[in-house]
Amino acid sequence: MTPATIARMEAGLTIKEASRRARISEGYLRQIERRGASYSVARRLAALYQCRLDVFLPRKEDSKAPF
Repeated sequence: MTPATIARMEAGLTIKEASRRARISEGYLRQIERRGASYSVARRLAALYQCRLDVFLPRKEDSKAPF
């Protein structure tokens, strides 16, 4: 499980409920849980889950950037 998935579960939310409250699709939320989100979506999810913002930001090791 990713940190974003754990944060959602600790907030007591299902994918369906979290996506509805965050106003994003369930598929997009699943993608965010695997790969991270943009800053604006990460802020919205962090507020919803009441957790740290960095839980939703892409990790450097997941980046496709050459540096």
